[in-house]
Amino acid sequence: MRIQIKILPFFGLIYLATLQASGQSTTLQWEKSIPITQPSAISKDRNGFIYCANDLGDVIKYDHAGNIINTYSPDKPGVITLIEAWPALRTLVFYADFQEYLFLDRFLNASPNYQVSRENIGFSVLLTLSEDNNLWLVDNESLNLIKFDNTTDQILINASLNNYILEANNRLNFIKAYQQQVFINDANAGILVFDNLGNFMKKLPVKGLGYFNFLKDELYYLSDNTINFIHLYNLQERSVTIRSDKDYQNVLLVKDKAFLIGPRAIDIYRVYR
Repeated sequence: MRIQIKILPFFGLIYLATLQASGQSTTLQWEKSIPITQPSAISKDRNGFIYCANDLGDVIKYDHAGNIINTYSPDKPGVITLIEAWPALRTLVFYADFQEYLFLDRFLNASPNYQVSRENIGFSVLLTLSEDNNLWLVDNESLNLIKFDNTTDQILINASLNNYILEANNRLNFIKAYQQQVFINDANAGILVFDNLGNFMKKLPVKGLGYFNFLKDELYYLSDNTINFIHLYNLQERSVTIRSDKDYQNVLLVKDKAFLIGPRAIDIYRVYR
């Protein structure tokens, strides 16, 4: 069953009419807008901090209220493909064009840059942190899902994706590890879900995405100004339609805040339940 939740403007608030048996309702109240320039990657950590990379390669860390905490500016500017900040103690920054990655501490001090290329690893189109502080990557040449220990330079898992991805037509653009699972987004096919040993589990047939994240046991993503939720285990869906003339690109949900991200600003709303 799909649960529809509509958001309507009401005297400066946005009202969510929840079509659930409980009859409970939620309101979102706009708080502020944060100016940004063409965000290329976003993430959140488990402490409620938001990370946004701009088109210059800077990484900006915001607190729960949208205040800037720290900024990282690289010596060698480049487009950041992916940020993974969920572990909180260190944040991964990946540059697919350079085939390099680095780690930022909680003050956004950077480690040296590491090269992705190793023996038996070709061009990595995706790379992220695993939940045990190793790395998951997708080798676009072999179309393998690889788990890699960067401290010992050892490949721990090497699983073929050829049975699940159409090589000639794939558009792999995002990867994330969550709750002992690995989620790989193919914008042309959907979200592929693997267990922590690299075994295929299922495909979520959601096409056209560039980003998604998680809230407890739900995967969520923004599409056409609608926040869509899919439960990870029973696959129940619900959605929140945002009635706005702004063209939001992505969303991050953190505690009692919704961060709606556009090409030039992040709009922050407080969530009242």
